Amino acid sequence: MKFRLILLILFLINVPLSARDIDLDAIYLKPGSRNYIDIISAKEQLYTDISSLFTDSSVIFSAWSGGDDIIYVKEFRGVNIIYIYSRSGLKSRELGRFPGTVTAAVNNSRGNLVTFKSIFYNDNAEAESRDIHIDLVTYKIIEEKSGSLFLNFSPYPSAREIVEQSSAGISRRDPFTGRSSKLISRSDYSDMKCNGEPVIAHISPDGKGKLLVCGSGGNYSARLLHGNNTRDISGIVSAGDIRWINNDRFIFRSGGAGDYSVKIYDTDKNSSMTIISGTMNPDIHFSERPGLITCLENQ
Repeated sequence: MKFRLILLILFLINVPLSARDIDLDAIYLKPGSRNYIDIISAKEQLYTDISSLFTDSSVIFSAWSGGDDIIYVKEFRGVNIIYIYSRSGLKSRELGRFPGTVTAAVNNSRGNLVTFKSIFYNDNAEAESRDIHIDLVTYKIIEEKSGSLFLNFSPYPSAREIVEQSSAGISRRDPFTGRSSKLISRSDYSDMKCNGEPVIAHISPDGKGKLLVCGSGGNYSARLLHGNNTRDISGIVSAGDIRWINNDRFIFRSGGAGDYSVKIYDTDKNSSMTIISGTMNPDIHFSERPGLITCLENQ
């Protein structure tokens, strides 16, 4: 049987799961110009050549749901609609709707939880943020008020939980049951320079490695807690563009605007290796099942 690759083809904007991306072609080339049209045509031809299957358009976030189906969000004026696409039935069905502008989406490596963060204005014209959690086994959806307008948590790798900062420290919490347990004491990071931003803890697959990152505007602090060792890590410039690729290595964004790098840090060697450099938008992803890293080198 001929292999088919399922793609969410995004005509106007290319957006990864973790955060909104930018269509660099539309920045440097005038939409509607000959060059821009030729690039879009070449991409469509590539999708045809590899026997891809068109599923939907105007998609802003997407993820595999347990490896079989695709969960994604389409953005309309003031409303976001969550769909699940069935590969076996070749059709989509709506799961739910929520208002506002989606600023981030996070899923755990186990594939049983996706959380969307949405910003909207309340009746008093004040900006609010809500987290929309989706259980990818039952497709149950719950919403809760967020303590931050932007990303302030990470997924726990092996359970239906998120990792977030509280007054007592950093804990893992199941948003559906409310059960939580502390992972990191506040004393382990209280001296980090965070510029008023929350500490985001990225947990290794075995739970023994904890990378703490905080900051804003390219000015970030990072600290690695690995076993009984604690060390500060330099060069990390994003609290969200980080992925553990195994229990001893993680991939991260470094550099500055217009000149970003993608690096892999080895906790055993206490050193990093550069994969690419000089890119406008690294867009780092890691697919755990096949063990594949993907990132962009200037689109």
